[in-house]
Formats: sequence, C-alpha cells, structure tokens
Amino acid sequence: MTARPPARPHPALLLICLLTCAPPAPAGAAEVYRRGDASIHVGGRLHLDVGAVDDRTGTLDRTDGELRRARLELGADWRRWAGRLQLEFSDLDDKDRPQILNAFIRRDGPVAVTVGQRRSVNSLEAQTSTNDTPLIERAGFINAFDITRQLGVTLAGAMGSSVRWQVSAQRAALEDAGDDANTTLAARLFGAWTAPSGRTLVAGLSLRGRDTAGGQRPLRYAQRPFSPVAGRLVDAGRIGARDLLVGAEVAWRKGAWAAQGEAALLAVDLAAPLPGQRDPLFAGGYAQISWSPTGDLPRLDTARGRLRAPAIARPLNQGGPGAIALVARADWLDLTDNAVFGGRQLAAQAGVSWRPIAQVRLVANVSRGWVRDGLASGLNDADGTNAFTTVAIRAQATY
Repeated sequence: MTARPPARPHPALLLICLLTCAPPAPAGAAEVYRRGDASIHVGGRLHLDVGAVDDRTGTLDRTDGELRRARLELGADWRRWAGRLQLEFSDLDDKDRPQILNAFIRRDGPVAVTVGQRRSVNSLEAQTSTNDTPLIERAGFINAFDITRQLGVTLAGAMGSSVRWQVSAQRAALEDAGDDANTTLAARLFGAWTAPSGRTLVAGLSLRGRDTAGGQRPLRYAQRPFSPVAGRLVDAGRIGARDLLVGAEVAWRKGAWAAQGEAALLAVDLAAPLPGQRDPLFAGGYAQISWSPTGDLPRLDTARGRLRAPAIARPLNQGGPGAIALVARADWLDLTDNAVFGGRQLAAQAGVSWRPIAQVRLVANVSRGWVRDGLASGLNDADGTNAFTTVAIRAQATY
C-alpha cells in the first residue's frame, strides 16, 4: 500500500498566501464588505507539516513535508441568513480545480436550517476546526469511522438554556465518485454548563447510521499512524454494507487545566460475510488532559459543542509570551472482531503548541503506538503486530 505523496506548491496558492500571510490585523478585518445588514467575509488558512514515521518492520520509515492545507474561505451574511464556501488548493497538482469542502446556506432561528455540504453532526473533536484541535491529527476513530463531509440538510435547536440538539440527513459529497456515495442519518445531543467559579463542562451523545443502498462500494475502516505520509497499519478494508455509530463525549475546563475524552462503538453489517461469520463491532476513543502555563487554553464553544482558539491574554506583539499549551493523550482503536483482523492500535501522544499571536500557531507532537491483530494490513509483522513512532511539526497561519 503506497502512502499519499506530498503536495507541491501551485501558482494559484499565491491568492491564499496574500490572504493568510497578511500582517496581524484587529478583529473584524476579515469583513471586506458591508452594506446595511449584509456583509461579506474572506479568510483562509495555511498548514505546513513536517513529519517522521518509524515502525518496527521498516515498511513505513519516512521523513517528509507537505503543504497540508491551503484554504480560501468565503462567507456572506444577511440578517438571519448565512452562506459559506471553503475551497482547498493544496492538491492542485493532482486535480484541475480546487476541492470544495464546506459549501452551505444556513438560516438561523429557533430551529437553524443548513442546506449544503458540511460534516455530519458527530464527535466534539470532529466538529472542531483543524486550526484549533489540541493535536495535529484528530483522534484515530474519527478517520477510521469516516466522520466526514456530505451533502444534505442539518437542523439544530435548543432545549432550554443548556441543552442543544442537531440532526442531519446527508448523501454523498461533491467530490465523491458515484460508487462512493452512501446515505447518512446522524443526531447529536449535548449539554453545556458554566459554573460561577469558572468551571465549564460539555457532555453529549451522538448517533450515526450509514447505508450503501446495495449498489455502492462497501464502506472502508482504516487509519494511518497519525501521519498522512504513512500507510495504514490498522485496516479492515472495504467490508461494510451498513453501519451504526454510537458516541459519547465530555470536555471540562477550569483555569489553566482542561480534560476531554470520547468513546465510540461501530456496529458493522458485512457486505459479503463468510459462511457463519457474525458482524463485527469496532471501537475507538481517546482520553486527554491539557495544561497551559500561560493560562490560555482553547475555549469551549458551548453553543456548538466544539473547541475554539484561545483568547490570548498577552500576545507576543504586546510584550507577552503568547499562548502555550501542553497536551497528553491516550488514543485507542479496535478494528478486530469476529474474523475481521483490521488491527488493534493503542497510542500514547504528547504535544506542545504555541500561539505567539492569534493568527499564527506552531505545534509539535510525538506519538508512540502499538498494533496487534493487524493481519489484514500487510504492513505489519506476520503475526499482525507492529510498533511505531511518529513525530510531527506544523506551522500554521490563519486569517
């Protein structure tokens, strides 16, 4: 199995550079037009990653760098209406046009209605922007269980002052080939509470069901060892006709300390089971603790159940140290059950991030992982075991 080659810069990225590498500006500078209640916003992000992967078998040993993300983000607002378009330019060497990521229209109200392409309403970390995730890579189960963007309709509302709900019905994505489409129904219920002492708690549950409708390619379950340039050590292959995801999430913060975790179960209906083979049950999750010596941890967005960038108390351009955060995480993923040997992966991760100013972030992560029962991958030892170490560094600019 070959790893994805690193993307090379493209002349069209000059537009992104002009937007994202501008000097620091005051809040609201992204608004480029306003007339009455109507406004237009322009933004973007650049993520430059360098990583090294080493595994016991030697099949993954690699050091490489890539322009991971180069995005242009356009927004328009008018009264209760909002539109968003997010374009990805980093893969232009492989594609003849930018990739469309988010593309939707939303009407706010007691029940907010969103029509278009966005991520399904599952998982606190999946809802968090890659600009603000504590580590460079999201938790293993998010990619392995394919919590991704699709076209459809999303409804969101509140139950009282503390509890919110989201439901979505989606099918395919703008970039999907016809045989990769699947129908997805998802729901999320979460509560957010802030105590007078400053403690904040977010806790929730979510469900998601997918169906290939019999005519599409089976669903795949796999994950790379926290690096996009490496192959997949845990890989159950394309085996699912349908699946059902059940997830739980919790996040807590007080002062300079924060903790969060998620757990998910995935029941898979096999597309082509062997005689007498039962359907597998997969699992994954993580547990994490964070500490900021500067007191600047990511904020908990209690309205949408996700993390947001910290409000830096003393940025570097005002004589302060910026925002520094330290993270420790245990991540687990189990894709082995009932004669499906996708592999069981356990990883210990540590990271440090520094935001000198709001628009710039530097991140460094190290992950040490162990794999067993990964007989289906082909990248592990003959007994399905392996061990890996991944080091990743990111330079990030946003506007």
